[in-house]
Amino acid sequence: MTARRYYFLVAAVAVALVVVVGFQLLGRQPEPSGDLEAKPFPGYPAPDFILEDLDGNEVSLSSLRGKAVYLNFWATWCTPCVKEMPSLQEVYDKYGDRVAIYAVNVGESRAVVSEFLEENGYTFTVLLDEDRVVAHRYQVRGIPTNIFIDSRGVVVERVTGGMTTSQMERAIESVVE
Repeated sequence: MTARRYYFLVAAVAVALVVVVGFQLLGRQPEPSGDLEAKPFPGYPAPDFILEDLDGNEVSLSSLRGKAVYLNFWATWCTPCVKEMPSLQEVYDKYGDRVAIYAVNVGESRAVVSEFLEENGYTFTVLLDEDRVVAHRYQVRGIPTNIFIDSRGVVVERVTGGMTTSQMERAIESVVE
């Protein structure tokens, strides 16, 4: 066999192999992925996390499964956040027994947050995200960011920017079963 015929035969086999593999790939159905990938957006399971409250107790989102959850990402230096705090306290007082309501402080120390809450008389539960890992996981680009999660752990609503009491109540009602 000449070198030319040998290369032609190798090329023909390679082309045939590519064609066969290509047809197999085109005909293949995608594998079922099981649960949807966790994403911090409506219709997707909320990403799990573990954060500490001001008393040092750990809270994980997965431990709250079966209960609706409202997460409010905020900071003491954020004017719109501070402006919506009275509304957050109001919905906490009204719905706190039916919904797990957490104000997730982004990037501040326990001392700064404790002083702010004490000065203003707020009693809602605050979780500390000092290193901003959870804010990053939840793709928080601006604060306040409000995320409402149903009892199955699925994000129902996401609002970036301040909310009024009535807006919070409507969103909470959408996740309470």
